[in-house]
Amino acid sequence: LNWNASYGTTESNEPDRRQVMYQRTPEGYKIFRLNQQETMRFFGSLNEHETTASARATYFLSKQSNKENTLNFGAAYRNKNRDYASHKYYYAYKNSFANDLVISDIYTPDFINASNIASGNISIVNGTLPKDAYKASMQIAAAYADLAWNLNQQWLLNVGLRGEYATQTVNYFNDAGTAKQSEIKGFDLFPAINAKYSSSARNAWRVAASRTITRPSFIEMAPFDYKESYGSATIRGYADLKNAYNYNFDLRYELFPATGELISIGGYYKFLDKPIERVQEYSGSAIQTFRNVQQGQVAGIEAEWRKNLARDWKAGINASYIYTFIKLPEDGVYTDSKRQLQGASPYLINADVSYNPQWGKNNSASLALVYNLRGPRIYAVGINGIGNVNEKEVHTLDFIGSWQLNTKAKLTFQAKNIINQSRILQQEVADTGKKETVGRSKEGIKLEVGFSYSFY
Repeated sequence: LNWNASYGTTESNEPDRRQVMYQRTPEGYKIFRLNQQETMRFFGSLNEHETTASARATYFLSKQSNKENTLNFGAAYRNKNRDYASHKYYYAYKNSFANDLVISDIYTPDFINASNIASGNISIVNGTLPKDAYKASMQIAAAYADLAWNLNQQWLLNVGLRGEYATQTVNYFNDAGTAKQSEIKGFDLFPAINAKYSSSARNAWRVAASRTITRPSFIEMAPFDYKESYGSATIRGYADLKNAYNYNFDLRYELFPATGELISIGGYYKFLDKPIERVQEYSGSAIQTFRNVQQGQVAGIEAEWRKNLARDWKAGINASYIYTFIKLPEDGVYTDSKRQLQGASPYLINADVSYNPQWGKNNSASLALVYNLRGPRIYAVGINGIGNVNEKEVHTLDFIGSWQLNTKAKLTFQAKNIINQSRILQQEVADTGKKETVGRSKEGIKLEVGFSYSFY
């Protein structure tokens, strides 16, 4: 019998995000006065609490060809709650006063002071609305059972069934300030079957089929407006989202030339029922929201190779080609009658080189350089004649290191996104065949140092 329980809390604060919108003119940079709501100070806070618990029991049925046949059964519970609120303060000013403004002086005492406010040169407006806050919760209670049965020396069969009763709720305010609630509630069954055939210890065939679920995230369900950064599109959730269901089929062949080495090739197919996609709304500004589409299909092939180069040195590469297709209603609002799945790239490549030395009984290190190539993809789907927003291919390079000091203490270091390539978004201009760049950003290089200590 195995059991575990956990509690986690997440807190996120944007204490004072300041932004200014300006226009470039022959005379220099001027305050953009047609949309003064873009010159603002933003305060946001998020608090989230999550509790999980699970128990799993294993019953040993018998032995077949010196291998255990087992029956596993268990239960799990998850409870997650989120509280989010934001506040906005807009700055308005007289036209004659704005003409003399220096952009860098706006958020200084030379600009924001009692004299300018009293004279009417500047006014500060609290733009916070009821819809700028929401509360969300999710509870999932599950029970499951799975059987692992060795039919003979070559065949292993695993059959499982999981039942989940889930409730997901978002409490929010609409544009009129009326309190609303969106809820997804129901019971689902998720069967799975896996079979493995091994003619020897050096190779294996695997086949699998399963039904899984994709639940909308809180931000996808909560209809409030949020910008991840200045100049980015406004993200607005959609209260009527439904769960999406996935029917998965996989076939794979694996060859093990030596210990720690692998050559594999496989294919897979997924049928998607009501998949969730990000869409670009028809609006005067860039607003992106989320919708369920009717159905979709995904098919792909994947190859992987892992090799021991020398003592403590390893390398690997994984490549995938992916075909996706979305079926859209004939009388729908989507600009394209057929297209690929939003967020899906037609090809993916991952490669790594690692060095894993060990000295002494309890001391070791792991150093890895990891490369990833993600092909171009639809970032947001266009509707009502608006073209799709596409993201160009992205290259990333990460360094991941760890040092096991002893049996209990461990140091870690990560440098992510070392290349720091620009993420470029381009939108198709309807009926012209042209593409316009609508977004360009860099995520920056992320450095992380960690220390962990085990007390048992």
